[in-house]
Amino acid sequence: MGSIAITNGTLVDGAGTRRADLLIQNGVIAEVGEKLDGDTIIDADGLVVTPGFVDLQVHFREPGGEEAETIQTGSRGAALGGFTAVVVMPNTTPTIDSAAVVRQIHDLSIDALCEVVPSAAITVDRDGEALAPMAELVRSGVRLFTDDGVGVQDARVMRTALEYASGLSHLADGFEVVLAQHCEVDALAAGGAMHEGEWSSRLGMPGQPA
Repeated sequence: MGSIAITNGTLVDGAGTRRADLLIQNGVIAEVGEKLDGDTIIDADGLVVTPGFVDLQVHFREPGGEEAETIQTGSRGAALGGFTAVVVMPNTTPTIDSAAVVRQIHDLSIDALCEVVPSAAITVDRDGEALAPMAELVRSGVRLFTDDGVGVQDARVMRTALEYASGLSHLADGFEVVLAQHCEVDALAAGGAMHEGEWSSRLGMPGQPA
């Protein structure tokens, strides 16, 4: 693989923002500097050069909703927008709540244009009742659990999930297992049409507390 030099761009990274060139060799950034040369030159004058973005919540709908989006079309859109990794939500059909579905996501992502990382549901079928087999899912590569747009309403179930997740890092190569809760209590939010506050009171409309 030949080298690629990205020149004249505005580089944004952990060191700040500056004008700089990038030299890429064998798919890896080899040098950052000025007046760099390569087998292929990409003139980025007037453009911004950044590390790849990561989207922590995408809905690619596959499996089960391919008429709306697939992993291939979703990853293509992500790559065009500068995203090199995305985390897909578990609200698919079937729900991502078993190692078998995680393997299916991995298989479907082999030719994706960005890294596709599956999250998994906290509860089976995202119904808030029984915990998904979290240890099995962590062994299959899952590091993030969420019921996505549905909050786990049973405090005991959520507490058990948190306690269980805290003991799974030994299966996750030392990384912490993360739970992302949709923070909405149905009993408080049900029927709400707007933010609860002065204006909901003035208008006589049911509000949702935040």
